[in-house]
Amino acid sequence: MPDELVLSVLLERINESDCSGSFIIDGFPRTCQQAALLDMYLPVDAISKQNLRRMVVRLLVSQRCLVNRLAGRQICPMCQTVYGAHFHQPRVAGYCDKDASFLAVRKDDHEETVTERLRNFDEQNISYRGSLCKVRWNIRN
Repeated sequence: MPDELVLSVLLERINESDCSGSFIIDGFPRTCQQAALLDMYLPVDAISKQNLRRMVVRLLVSQRCLVNRLAGRQICPMCQTVYGAHFHQPRVAGYCDKDASFLAVRKDDHEETVTERLRNFDEQNISYRGSLCKVRWNIRN
């Protein structure tokens, strides 16, 4: 999806009244271009005037943990409930708890695809300057 389209949707959303005091942007910006676009449309002085603070939180999770969680996901094609091999498992393996539909695995949730997505993320992810809070999760699989 083009950065400009994502930013357009984001700006439309954060201009809603429930975002006037604060908001959290999850997973954006990821690249230098996205950060530059965000700065252009949401300049620091505008944030200061609204008495808001920019803070970036990056959760540090091992690649093994992410691959296990993401590649283990299954989704109900009817109700869109998400299940996992290591979390929120269905009561009957392979079937949705809500409507008994057979669970599917998304094309982008296979181990090879997840590993490639993570590699691309690491290559494209920007190095943040300024207020950065790193949180290391110790999740056991």
